[in-house]
Amino acid sequence: MSIKSSVGSIIKNILPGYYWARKMSYYKQHFSEVEMKLLPYLCKKDKTSLDIGAAGGVFIANMLGVSKNVIAFEPIPADAAILKTMVEATKSNVKIECVALSDKSGEATLRMMANDLGRSTIEESNTLDDHTGSLKTGIKVPIKKLDDFIFNNIGFIKIDVEGHELSVLRGSKETIRRNLPALLIEIEDRHKLNAVADVPLFLKEFGYLVYFILDGKLTPISDFNKTTHQNSSNIGTYTDGYVRKGVYINNFIFIPPAEVSKFLSDAAVIFPKK
Repeated sequence: MSIKSSVGSIIKNILPGYYWARKMSYYKQHFSEVEMKLLPYLCKKDKTSLDIGAAGGVFIANMLGVSKNVIAFEPIPADAAILKTMVEATKSNVKIECVALSDKSGEATLRMMANDLGRSTIEESNTLDDHTGSLKTGIKVPIKKLDDFIFNNIGFIKIDVEGHELSVLRGSKETIRRNLPALLIEIEDRHKLNAVADVPLFLKEFGYLVYFILDGKLTPISDFNKTTHQNSSNIGTYTDGYVRKGVYINNFIFIPPAEVSKFLSDAAVIFPKK
């Protein structure tokens, strides 16, 4: 263990509030997803934001200041425990639910790659293709529908579930119908075939307009080309620090019709519309 990590461990144990506050501050300043810059325009300060697939808590840290409160869902017990420690130490207005969301309630197998926990999923059709030889394991986790929670006053939902998006949305349909929140969804055809087409189609009845960020501009999904914009050979792995080798679009922004004009106007400060 290095001197730096040893000091960090000491501070973490003696001054947990300070340690986790610094950690969350770091999360606000260092993030790889450009869509994070849009959170002030996607979240609403008088409404709750939901983080489905919270992982290490980067989105939680960035949602907090622009939301009334945050409810986060993370099925990996160890990760959920760390998140609870973080939000309790910083007295953040966040509730952590250690459960996976789907279109039914019960139990499912969460499959994990030892070297890339961010790709953990309960989606059976996601084969977790991997050329690095990472060890794969599985654990049983509870699953619920988002609609089971009967949430109201929801302004924004972020979903990152490695191919299980449609199932999550099916189990969230009434919540979406009641609240019409803005959505940020990671969607990749390598995780579930035709997902990039199927997810917007499922949400079509609600009138959402869908965008992605390309070359610093908000681009309508009608311009999306799977071959050009989601070539799996361009996506990095844990072995190379997740550095992308070319264009790879996997985050899609869903704006309810009544909010499109204001969103495009506000967001143009950062990402002008194509």
